[in-house]
Amino acid sequence: MQHRAAIFLIGLCGLVPATASALEFNFRPEPGMDPVAIEGFRAAGEMWSALFRDPITVNLDIGFRNLGAATLGETDSIETTVTYAQLRGALTNGAVSPLDQGAVASLQPGTALDMLLNRTSNSPVGSGSATTFLDDDGDANNRTIRLTRANAKALGLLAGNDPGTDASITFNSAFNFDFDPGNGIGANSFSFVFVAAHEIGHALGFISGVDVLDLNSPPQGGPFRDDQFTFVSPVDLFRFSPASIANGAGTIDWTADTRRKHFAIDGGPVKDGDFAGGRNFGDGQQASHWRDNLDLGIMDPTAGRGEHRAPGPRDIRLFDVIGYETGPAVARFCREPAIAIPDNDPAGVTDALVVADSGTLSDLDVELVTDHSWVGDLIFVLRHQQTNTRITLIDRPGVSSGGFGCSGDNIDAALDDDAIEPVESACDGSVPTIGGTFTPADKLQAFVGEDVGGTWLLTPSDNVRHDRGSLVRWCLIAGL
Repeated sequence: MQHRAAIFLIGLCGLVPATASALEFNFRPEPGMDPVAIEGFRAAGEMWSALFRDPITVNLDIGFRNLGAATLGETDSIETTVTYAQLRGALTNGAVSPLDQGAVASLQPGTALDMLLNRTSNSPVGSGSATTFLDDDGDANNRTIRLTRANAKALGLLAGNDPGTDASITFNSAFNFDFDPGNGIGANSFSFVFVAAHEIGHALGFISGVDVLDLNSPPQGGPFRDDQFTFVSPVDLFRFSPASIANGAGTIDWTADTRRKHFAIDGGPVKDGDFAGGRNFGDGQQASHWRDNLDLGIMDPTAGRGEHRAPGPRDIRLFDVIGYETGPAVARFCREPAIAIPDNDPAGVTDALVVADSGTLSDLDVELVTDHSWVGDLIFVLRHQQTNTRITLIDRPGVSSGGFGCSGDNIDAALDDDAIEPVESACDGSVPTIGGTFTPADKLQAFVGEDVGGTWLLTPSDNVRHDRGSLVRWCLIAGL
């Protein structure tokens, strides 16, 4: 493994070097901030915006100035508290994916959490003892969840457009940063975009209250009673160990010690990577990270000069189960022109759908409804006027097998590249004769990467004499 010059998080989420439609961000730079650094933050934000479709705006105060020789940067996420019951309810209401649903099903029922704990002043095995005990008394720390404002927005526990500051991030201009990962990162530079994306990940909610226990236990501080540690985070709901699982399904491990704690979404048994254990009593890294040197994701605690990284699958799964919605946002744009399709006219008729919104297409499906006899006469062509990209959606279905094609009446179909049956071979005895979801004649993938905005042109044509009909309705279903 290549040696990496480590950078460590300090304070809540600060980085220090070793001596050896969708989720949106509102970056608010301090006066006089270097525009290159502002663009670096924006590029980092785009990494997360491309992954999650929550209709929220995360407000980040950002800075880039000399902080001295110690730290690469400093981050302060603003946090709020809710009850465990409120959080579980919000996660349940937002459980739309199978991953969400499995995670919610694994959560402890009721209004309080059982957890393994240690180092408290009222530990049954001695004040401040490192020995673990089961905390199941249901008091304040068992009933309280502390989460970032951004995470609360994603869960619907705070208005998505609340204008308050969600976090502040300041980077140290005294260090050598490379702001353009597109051409590689210089061997003696830190990737600004990578580090900024890591810090934004903390603001979004990758935090652990175990760090508070780790910093406030003897001989560092305290000890304090268990009910004073009201710092369990949404991430901590998925923090387990073999010892915690032995105390019952879903019992979390909220201890500060060297035993490994792992991420799991099924109540504990199936491991999906290890968490860091704590700066003082764990593995030397803050618990608000993946365990170091395992290459688990962008939320690893260390990085190195010359290294660049983006959020990985494990990062995405964790943010998914704490309340963020993965996958593309879906927008629907429709027209109901009810226009006649000229008989036996290959030029056809063109209908225009103007999309005022913008957003990069990650997927595109089309819905068509026609009232037309003998649909084997019909060809449908879709064109995006802004780019002149053009594909054929339907090309006289049934003609490839001979004759005049499908003799049935009417179409009420969705065209989707991921469907199984091709529309060209679809024809049954019912009305509509083509009804359901089919693959188009040409791939809609041709439009992926284009901006959905602009004018879309659909041209149906009737290519054989006698049968007539109209285009009733058509829709674009855009994944953004």
